[in-house]
Amino acid sequence: MTYNEAIKLYGNSRRKMAEHLGLSVQAVQHYSKNPDKELPPARVYMIKHKYRSAKLGITDKPKVIMTAKAEVEKA
Repeated sequence: MTYNEAIKLYGNSRRKMAEHLGLSVQAVQHYSKNPDKELPPARVYMIKHKYRSAKLGITDKPKVIMTAKAEVEKA
């Protein structure tokens, strides 16, 4: 996967791509210098895994719902 292919998945937004992958915008900008060059395999894996998860509604952070039930006693 090249940078050009990857950035299209994020609506051509470097910021969205950076946030989604947990990178700085500067790191994404580094890849844009050679847009037709293959991205490192680790980045391709991250993009495919996270992009697919986002489309399916799966996040890396588990959704935690906390509830509390208190009983009031008379003194």
